[in-house]
Amino acid sequence: IKMCTLLPFFLSLLFLASRAVPRNTSFCRLEESVFNSVMGGYNRHVRPCVSLHEPIEINIEFSMMNINELDELTGKFSVIGFFYISWSDPRIQWDTKKFNNVHSLFLPQNLVWKPAILLTNSFAIHHNLGNDEMIIHFSSSGHASWNPGDVIETVCDVDVENFPFDVQVCRMTYVTWGYSVTQMSFKMLSDKVNLQYYSPHGVWDILDTYAYSHSQHNLDYVHFVVKLRRRSIFFLVNMLLPVLMLGILNIFVFVIPVAHGDRIAYALSVHLAIIVFLTLVSENLPQTSKPTISLICYLLVSNVSLSAFIIIFTIFGLRIHRRSVKPVPQCIKNVICFLQRQKTEETKEKNDVMWRDAGKCFDRLCIFLFLSAFTLMNSSFLLKMSGSI
Repeated sequence: IKMCTLLPFFLSLLFLASRAVPRNTSFCRLEESVFNSVMGGYNRHVRPCVSLHEPIEINIEFSMMNINELDELTGKFSVIGFFYISWSDPRIQWDTKKFNNVHSLFLPQNLVWKPAILLTNSFAIHHNLGNDEMIIHFSSSGHASWNPGDVIETVCDVDVENFPFDVQVCRMTYVTWGYSVTQMSFKMLSDKVNLQYYSPHGVWDILDTYAYSHSQHNLDYVHFVVKLRRRSIFFLVNMLLPVLMLGILNIFVFVIPVAHGDRIAYALSVHLAIIVFLTLVSENLPQTSKPTISLICYLLVSNVSLSAFIIIFTIFGLRIHRRSVKPVPQCIKNVICFLQRQKTEETKEKNDVMWRDAGKCFDRLCIFLFLSAFTLMNSSFLLKMSGSI
């Protein structure tokens, strides 16, 4: 009895399995029939058009996935992304009712016509967009969808004047190669670069993007522009802050007592530390002077020069402190009295101005002058560099 009950169930399974293979096979044969129907007499070298007086409208959008590099020295801007490009080819159309509701067809791009789109500002080799391994999707109405992707390397005009607070604007420019504006034109699907699939970069932040098309010299161009800002916290912590702290330490050489410390050794040690540090961080500096050298290079050289002047003034200060044979000239006494806000007549009567007092006043004057110069110099450079943010 159990076998009689299960027998219809097994027979139904066998029937469904026997029907499945021919149905899939027939569907594939239907796609092959569609292919033979639409490709018979098709010429991929002739552009599809309804009217000779109307250009083919190419819809285009660019999606950026990540940034590979932006080389300040060579100007190489490399990104990974893909395009969505669509157009209408009336020659590849079919009636879905005749082919059992087959609505789409996938064809290699080397078998059908596709728009010739060339990257004009390529860094290395100029080549058309796409390759023969890519597929173009066609609907029964003749609508074609193409998604070519590639590693795009372009030339970018890099301006490192405000490094590490610099903002760079790089663009990718494509042209309808071989077709005039009366034969083929671009239509932007979006005025921005699509960042839905973008992975953030470790050095660069994207501030803004925009896309536009224009006609020039009887050709249609499309531009995808990316505005980038460098992440400066790494350079602030590892480059600028150590230099500024060494510069402040250098000024404190005038606070060291003459009788209990060696000012020259201290000043030379700090000066050598600045030079050694600059040698270490020079690899992180942009090694280019086009269109202008980076302001941070001037900043670092200015701090080295200021440190050298501090050493020179330290030597003069030691000579003033240790002079005891000749009396203090009256002009120096007048300066000391002015700095100490005392009357010259009282000072003359007391006659208590010694070289030691002149050395102390010289130290205070050096601290004020070098601290003011250090503050003004570094703040002006930093404000100018950060003015692009």
